[in-house]
Amino acid sequence: MKKILIVDDEGRMRRLYDSVLTQIRYKTFWADHADEANEILKRENIDVALLDINVPGAGGDELYDVIRLFHKDVKVIVSSVLPVTASNNSLWRARRRTMINRRRSIFCSPRSLRPATMRP
Repeated sequence: MKKILIVDDEGRMRRLYDSVLTQIRYKTFWADHADEANEILKRENIDVALLDINVPGAGGDELYDVIRLFHKDVKVIVSSVLPVTASNNSLWRARRRTMINRRRSIFCSPRSLRPATMRP
């Protein structure tokens, strides 16, 4: 069973993602700040991190850097209402990867803005 780490400081978003992902047979772990997420990453063999940029503590952009450095096998999906801009350096460089745009409420690929799918 694939393991997904949901990193979001909004409880309703964590519950929404958890509800959808558990229905399609993913095992989910929740964190509401970057430090807690990092502890889960150390303890569990996470396959995918669903990451909000604006989380308390170190922040989602710094957590992204930690994942890229120390957990290279973990795939990251950025889900945020904040835009990914040049100010989020490593996220900006990785902007070709799939992200979720909460303002548009769809899964999208930033290069084409076509819907993307996530399969178990």
